[in-house]
This record gives sequence, structure tokens and C-alpha cells, in this order.
Amino acid sequence: MRRALQGVVADGTATRLRDTYHAVDGSLLPVGGKTGTGDNRFARFGAGGSLISQRVVDRTATFAFFLGDRFFGTVTAYVPGAIAGNYHFTSAIAVQLLKAIEPQLEPLLRLPGRGAPPKAISQAQPMPTGFGTPANIETEGIAGSSD
Repeated sequence: MRRALQGVVADGTATRLRDTYHAVDGSLLPVGGKTGTGDNRFARFGAGGSLISQRVVDRTATFAFFLGDRFFGTVTAYVPGAIAGNYHFTSAIAVQLLKAIEPQLEPLLRLPGRGAPPKAISQAQPMPTGFGTPANIETEGIAGSSD
């Protein structure tokens, strides 16, 4: 999964982040993530699939990311309501913001870690009742720390 997310920065929709973040020793910090853009509208369709009306709900642009083994987060640009129809930004705005704040994050990235990075945990969780036969499912969580 990390390789796929790093590919978004290396060759995908977040290439503007290439060569931006560095480790304490000056080497490039592994950076990856997933971009997403939403032009969210409520549409009504008539017979035969013809559009009757539509209403702009909001516009979003997000980049969920990791920086090395210790840091992760999400950057989101959001415009609510009908005015969102006047905006045409993509997830590139969220990626550019993460690039722009590198000088502010750099001192935090240089702080020594406290032990090994957290490991993914696995735990069984019961399925909600009322949806057929109760069962257990396996889920994985990702833990992280910015301090």
C-alpha cells in the first residue's frame, strides 16, 4: 500500500511534492498519499434519465498523506453551499498547501522519534446485530504520532 501511495507523489496527481520533504540526515523522506476532488451536486432525473434539475451542495479537494514513518494527516479545501458552483479547484490545491507549509513542519520532522514507529494493530470487532447472522470481521488500524 505504501508503494502505491508513494506512486501518487512520484508519478501521479501529487508530483508537486516530489523532493519537498527531507529526513534528519538530509535524505528524501518517503511521502505518499491519495488525492480526491468532489464537485458535489444533488441532481433530479426524469424518465429516460434526462436531467430535470440540479443543485450545488459543495466542493471539496483533499489529500490524505504520510510523511515518513511517523507523520500522517489530511489537507482539505472546502466550499459549502451554492457558492461552490463558482469554484473549480482540484485536489492540487490541497497538495500545494502541504508543500507550502513544509517550512513550518520541518522543525517537527527533525525532532527525534520516541522509539520505533507505531505498528498496525489488528482486532476482531463484532458485526452489528440485525443484519443476518452475527459474525466477527478482521480490521486493521493504523496508528501514528506527530510528537
